[in-house]
Amino acid sequence: MKSPDRTAEQHVGRRSRSGHRTITTALVSRDQGIRALGEQLDGERGIDVTVRSALSEIGKRAGRIDCIVCGPDVVDSGIAEKKRGVPASAWIVLCEDNETAERALSNGVDRCVHWGDDRDATVAHLATALRAVINTREAKFTREALQRLNDLFFVFDPDGTLLQWNHRLSEVTGYDDDEIAAMSPSDFVAAEDIAAIEAAVRRTLESGTARTEADLVTRDGEAIPYEFTGALLETEAGDRISGIGRDITDCKRRQRVLAEQAEQLRTLNHINAVIREVNQAVVRASTREEIEEAVCTHLAKKEPYRFAWIGEQGAASDRVTPRAWAGIEKGYLEDRPDVEEKRGDHITAATAIRTGEIQTAQRIAEDPEFEPWREAALERGFRSAIAVPLRYRETTYGVLCVYAPRPEAFDEDEQAVLADLGETVAYAISAAERRRALVTNSVIELEFLTRDQSIGYVALSADLGCELTVEGVSPTGDGEVAAFVTIRGADCEAVLSTIADDPDVEATVVADHGEECVFRMTGPEPSVSGTIADYGGVVREADADDGEGRFVVELPYDADIRAVVGGLEKYYDRTELVAQRERERTGPSDAVVREAFDDALTDRQREVLRAAYLSGFFDWPRGANSGEVAEVLGITEPTFHEHLRTCQRKLVSAYFDHQPPVDLAELIA
Repeated sequence: MKSPDRTAEQHVGRRSRSGHRTITTALVSRDQGIRALGEQLDGERGIDVTVRSALSEIGKRAGRIDCIVCGPDVVDSGIAEKKRGVPASAWIVLCEDNETAERALSNGVDRCVHWGDDRDATVAHLATALRAVINTREAKFTREALQRLNDLFFVFDPDGTLLQWNHRLSEVTGYDDDEIAAMSPSDFVAAEDIAAIEAAVRRTLESGTARTEADLVTRDGEAIPYEFTGALLETEAGDRISGIGRDITDCKRRQRVLAEQAEQLRTLNHINAVIREVNQAVVRASTREEIEEAVCTHLAKKEPYRFAWIGEQGAASDRVTPRAWAGIEKGYLEDRPDVEEKRGDHITAATAIRTGEIQTAQRIAEDPEFEPWREAALERGFRSAIAVPLRYRETTYGVLCVYAPRPEAFDEDEQAVLADLGETVAYAISAAERRRALVTNSVIELEFLTRDQSIGYVALSADLGCELTVEGVSPTGDGEVAAFVTIRGADCEAVLSTIADDPDVEATVVADHGEECVFRMTGPEPSVSGTIADYGGVVREADADDGEGRFVVELPYDADIRAVVGGLEKYYDRTELVAQRERERTGPSDAVVREAFDDALTDRQREVLRAAYLSGFFDWPRGANSGEVAEVLGITEPTFHEHLRTCQRKLVSAYFDHQPPVDLAELIA
């Protein structure tokens, strides 16, 4: 018989050192005969018995007891209430007659055992009852635990017949028990995972355990990622396989997030490495062309990008023209449709230039606004694209377009890095253009056609049906300008008569050569010349024929061409750019002499010199004498000669003052 202290140390379900199950039992009775049974039962085939006279002696230790055995003297002493107060696993009552057994069972005990004179038989019967009730309780507990599992539990034979499963299988799949009974394990997984499940079954039969992953498919067709673990059971009825299925959706999601983060970090590190290479190449490049080529080459030569190009928007249209490119192009730039052919308002490259903001197409295959480019892009493996404006201060130098072979390639971090690159490239281009402007003699020429009748010389050619050439324009010093105009196809009188209708314009004949006449016209400053001057340019040529005008504008090399074109087309109706050219000015020394001479002249001197030239004063024989030219200008003949002599002196001074120094050694030799 065990002491109370030893009983207190026993635990439910404890195993003996031999590995057999030990059943911890409390026998409660005041009857000495029953107490003697307890002493005999103690140690009987793994049964550990503690004998007590009353339930109150068990107290808080009841939680450590597998079974309580009571004598018949306890049945009539409120056993039902006592049973609720003592959370033992099982209750057995020893009964001498059926009436006592019925009362005990009605009060909720688990089993009754007959107590007779044959003590050995009673002990054996009681031991058997203890094992049976504990096994029953443990089986019930196990079933309850399996039913409460959040995982799937199932047992099937090697033929695939399901033998047992918990409620979770029905809850997850949506099939009822009758339907499940007619299904095999492979019926619950996606078609592409059946081979993996069958292989796992074979491994379980061969090695005892197996693990695999597969998508569990519900009645509604939802695919849920699961991890299945199988174990081999050897039973008297043959081999069985028990399995656990665990939903790994969250695990898969975490794995994807970690993988995406790792990929993003790898990509960002790679991008930063590429950016460093690009920056180094940009620093070494000396021209805009070298900068653009280096940027495209370094971006497209390896992952994560497939193709890169840099383009600029033409002055006369919205189409972006490629300047440099590298990577897998295969004619993509030629396959791009014109802006006019696009559908929707989103144009990746052109919109980036217009707005000055990054534009992206994260899923080319699905982006409806990328539809005009989609087929050409997908054929070359482009799945996402980004357009980065190359903008420094207030000037946009074009756009950098980059294509990646994966969708959603350009996240916020990547966009920020590429935006920084765009600013760096734009700054480098700006610096290269400034260097070029300092050493180059190049200028930009823009040629326009116009039918805008608000332009005076265009309207005059339309009224007279003649050809007209503007030879030059000079300020008069009183807020007006003097324009020297050659007209062909109309006599002088007709011209003077037509101009007389305009009160703001005064015309004088400078020279009449019969087939053509030269006029000096004074009036308000010509609108076109003033507009071009606002952009730092000059009108070099202007002519008209029967209402259609043409003028050629010369601009500095670094002028904002698009702004000039936009301004003119805004101010003057029916005006369009028809040509853009880059040309060299005259040689450096000639340019210096001309600039020095031009700077030295006053507006009046420049007007006198131009009138004399256009009237034929410098021809031989002279087309007009000094008095005739002075009369056209409204000045005296001595004043004309004074202005002319001053112009000649300034011209000679500009020429000799800006000659290179004489090499005396070469002169002496």
